[in-house]
Amino acid sequence: SSLPIDIHIDHLDNLWVCDTGNACIKHFSNTGSWIQTILDNEFKQYTPLSLAVDSEKNIHVLTKNSIRVYSYSGKFIKEYFYKEFVTSTEPRKINSSYNREILYVAFDTQVVKFFRTGIFAGFIIQEKENVNNITGIYHDEFRNLLITTDDKILKFGDIMTLTKQKGDLPTNYWQLQDLYI
Repeated sequence: SSLPIDIHIDHLDNLWVCDTGNACIKHFSNTGSWIQTILDNEFKQYTPLSLAVDSEKNIHVLTKNSIRVYSYSGKFIKEYFYKEFVTSTEPRKINSSYNREILYVAFDTQVVKFFRTGIFAGFIIQEKENVNNITGIYHDEFRNLLITTDDKILKFGDIMTLTKQKGDLPTNYWQLQDLYI
């Protein structure tokens, strides 16, 4: 009983299909030829809901329990968890940023981001009035995150800002005359 619920096009224009009905991930070439199927016993209890490919060609698969990461050849690498960060109960979609370095995870009312390494990177939407039933996310090359809900499309600029962590560098550190090429 096939139920393809999500697709992702990778850096080679190959197609990845999240087949929730068969509890697997299917990989097809850009000409439509089958390449592989990723089966995981974990998918029997927590079926795959959505997927995305990162810049290292790893496949991040969203389930109701965690995000499971596989190599491009389909070998399980690791999993990382989101439940400690969100209050939403319904994971919906995962998508990568335009450069595939960040993974955005949409829940019914929240959107969080992780670095491709699985480290939590913050909230896009933590609590926002009248944001319910998030259905999709897309990050464009202008660093806008587009979030679809039942009745609207929300647009957020997700440009990481520089934050001074500690210490001071002298102002002349940044002067161009000090650079030798």
